[in-house]
Amino acid sequence: MDLGDPGTSKIQITPQNHGDYVFKVDVSDGEKHAQQSLTVSIYNTAPVAIAGDDFTSIGRDNAATLNGGDSTDTDSDTLTYQWIILSTPDQSELLTGFGTKATAETTFTPDKLGAYVFKLTVHDGTIDHSDEIEVQVREPVPLADAGPDQVVEEDKPVTLDGESSSDQGAGQLLFTWVIDSVPDKSAVTSLSDPDTAKPGFTPDLIGEYHFSLSVDNGYHVAEDSVVVYATNPGAEFNLAFVSPAAVTGDLGGLDGADGKCNSWAGDAGLPGSYVAMLSTEAVEVHNRLGNTRGWIRVDGRPFADTPEDLFNLNHGPLTAPRIDPYGNNLGQQSVWSASYNNGTYNSYGGDCVGWTATTGDARYGFSDTSHQWLDRETNEPCSTAFHLYCLQTDHYKPLQIEKNFAESGRRIFVSNSRLNVGSGIAGADALCQADADATSGLEGNFRALLADIGTSAIDRFTKSNTLIVRLDGLRVADDLKALATQDLVHPVTLMPDGNNWDFRVFTGGASPATVGTAEGTCSGWSQASGRAFFGFSHGTSVSSDRSWFNNGTDNCNSRNDELPVYCLEDR
Repeated sequence: MDLGDPGTSKIQITPQNHGDYVFKVDVSDGEKHAQQSLTVSIYNTAPVAIAGDDFTSIGRDNAATLNGGDSTDTDSDTLTYQWIILSTPDQSELLTGFGTKATAETTFTPDKLGAYVFKLTVHDGTIDHSDEIEVQVREPVPLADAGPDQVVEEDKPVTLDGESSSDQGAGQLLFTWVIDSVPDKSAVTSLSDPDTAKPGFTPDLIGEYHFSLSVDNGYHVAEDSVVVYATNPGAEFNLAFVSPAAVTGDLGGLDGADGKCNSWAGDAGLPGSYVAMLSTEAVEVHNRLGNTRGWIRVDGRPFADTPEDLFNLNHGPLTAPRIDPYGNNLGQQSVWSASYNNGTYNSYGGDCVGWTATTGDARYGFSDTSHQWLDRETNEPCSTAFHLYCLQTDHYKPLQIEKNFAESGRRIFVSNSRLNVGSGIAGADALCQADADATSGLEGNFRALLADIGTSAIDRFTKSNTLIVRLDGLRVADDLKALATQDLVHPVTLMPDGNNWDFRVFTGGASPATVGTAEGTCSGWSQASGRAFFGFSHGTSVSSDRSWFNNGTDNCNSRNDELPVYCLEDR
């Protein structure tokens, strides 16, 4: 062994083998000598074999890879590898045919389904270490996907879509479509190209068409189904109304409440069957509508497209219920529900003993809001007389708002941005214009519908008889005067970013036509002190609790950069 310079106080060695190395050092001062022995032991650290995680391989005759490349040796010794097979499924020839493999990575081709166990041994020249891995080989099970349910018009060609189905590695997929059911008297008895991913048919009657898809990958068959709902362009929408009379909680249960709804509908000459929008501890209202879709109020205004829309906490219905079966606007009425706004039972209240008694309490909502229509967030005794909501459950027809209800006019929205109350009325206008400029399709001039000292909110806009509409085209008011003096047709909740705002909005005035004062406008929107008028965006009443424009005043400091404003197009 090379000791380098043995005549110095320090030497450096490079051991070539494992074991004990004994050294003797002799120290002399020229007259005397002293000696000391030293043993240096060089040990070999065992390598670590890593055969990898157990895994599943799809299909016989498909090669699977074993990889021991993550095996390690802390001494950086060169490793050798050996793979052997320990066990196989019954009757597999690999138990004797695999032999040994001397590379870090190797493959095998299973000939039977089941578990294959392999052992990897690594050797660093001195020490061995082993690890095992199990590979489960199974037949590939295909995935059948018949596509989403579709809503189409009668007599319009329809294409079913199974292209999202998968063979899961088998290399083949055979399609078989079957008609499960069609409306009574329909002449649809076959599909075009039923052995392809995308067959077609033409619904000849209104109703539900049910189809099943089977896919076969040579190993297994998987199934899925799809429903096509065919509607007539002239089909009726379901109706929704507020009961014309108030009732106490002893309704005779849910059946009795439904009976009252149907009686009121019949007296008013309305067609169809109706259910009351009530929950009990056992039955929640979101489960009471069945497979129905598309509701309008009795006055023809769209109310909700789907049950999910009705009970969506972000926005609720498209407008406040407020209309009775005769078309009368009842304004703000308290309405029994025993529900949260998401349609579940509100356990903080009660259900008037399943709506059979006048004892206990229950939750209720306000008929002139879209967000709190079911839950006002307080209870009242069941002996109190409140109204009911009644919804028809006869039809499945999408509202198709853009096609059937959208109108053009002066657009109004809730700003994406929050108002800095010290930015002045010019800052509020700039906020609205910036939101519009940043949104495709919102070209035009927009200003804040905000009162200022000495001027009302509507006096800041050009007078015209033009409709005022939301960003989805639903009517808000017939014109600027109606906006100031009448209940809204649909609440102003939509923002340019597509979201809904269901909270407070700065307005600065007791009404859109009321001249602003310093006390109600954060001193003319000049400082974060004092107070300012606000409204609730989900409200539709001119003046009531939850009014869209005036629901009282709020602190300018605490709400600075927190509340938005209404933005109206000026044209």
